[in-house]
Amino acid sequence: MAARLLITDTSTPDLTQLADAPATAPAPQWHVSPIVDTLAYHLSWAWILIPLAFVGDDQHVDYRLVFALVLGVNFAHRHFGLPYAYLDRQVFTEHRRRLVRVPLVLLGLLAATPLFLDKQVGGDFGRTFVNTAVFVAVLWNFWHTPMQKFGILRLYLAKSGLPPERRTPPWVDRLLVLCWFPLLFTYIGPTYKALIFKYGGSVAPYTRPLIAFMERHSWLLLTPSVLLVVGAIAAFLIYEWRANRLRSWPRLSMGLGTTLGFSALLWAHPVKAYVALAFSHAVEYMVFVWAFQRRRYSGPDAAPGVMRTLLGRPIAFYLVLGVGLSAVAMGEFFWARKVVPGVEPLRFGGLSVRQWFFYYAAYESMIHFYTDGFLWKMRSRAVQRAI
Repeated sequence: MAARLLITDTSTPDLTQLADAPATAPAPQWHVSPIVDTLAYHLSWAWILIPLAFVGDDQHVDYRLVFALVLGVNFAHRHFGLPYAYLDRQVFTEHRRRLVRVPLVLLGLLAATPLFLDKQVGGDFGRTFVNTAVFVAVLWNFWHTPMQKFGILRLYLAKSGLPPERRTPPWVDRLLVLCWFPLLFTYIGPTYKALIFKYGGSVAPYTRPLIAFMERHSWLLLTPSVLLVVGAIAAFLIYEWRANRLRSWPRLSMGLGTTLGFSALLWAHPVKAYVALAFSHAVEYMVFVWAFQRRRYSGPDAAPGVMRTLLGRPIAFYLVLGVGLSAVAMGEFFWARKVVPGVEPLRFGGLSVRQWFFYYAAYESMIHFYTDGFLWKMRSRAVQRAI
């Protein structure tokens, strides 16, 4: 008899939907392996944050190359699920409308961005619309990143073999990854407001009143924010003790890594911590997709198709997809930002290359968030087997 593992809100992105799977099916508790899971899922933020602790705090001077590398990896990971979505006939047929309609609307808005920003055409409304779209992409990213970690926690629970009545409820894992936001906003906003305004000019109309509110009420917000974090960690440990006496090493390691990673925004320079978390999120996703596709397309019963052909040479496939896209973003970082005195930057359709890349990243990130919300639901047995 199938045991219910997890079903969550359909709007939740990434790895948060695990449906029914046989309770008796033997499966290792780790997703890939203890070493890969620990380095890619649990502690990948440390790869970046530890080296950055020994350099200055200006990402454009002190660790320019590392910053560009993280931008490249982050840009690449948002495209990693697209071949699976659009080149796998079964997946595209199942989600045809959702894979066509919303992405086309978002790409249409991207194409219309020069008109929105043109004072003669878009006026104040057009500029406000574009800034709002960027702000929505930023907020969606703040939701998307921790919910990916939530999904990995639930994946480990699904592979634990525990009976449903002993499993940690979803709200405990969700609280563990979301509990940091009140504290981070309450502390980081007022403390680093100059830094936020310097690098977040396009969303300043929205962040300024929020930060002003947090400054005025920090005395009221700080204590309950700290208590929320303490309570979330305590609840996670209590339920893990009830489940199997703290013997689920993958979940404990993921919980510890997630807690340390998010706490770095408090004890490290916030830009360095954010860069490290962005790198961690990208690595998590790329390793998950790599493992998923390896299992889905490498078996003898895998259906023939474009994806199986491409993954017949996995090293070449991932080098082109990962390294190629990372190189594009890194090239944009080093080339498009270089302004020669007296020389106008190259422009297309009224926007510079840098502006086009920025707005493409905003709209494409929303496509990534949206499609991930349904791509990883385990409605079919084929997808379940690949997990």
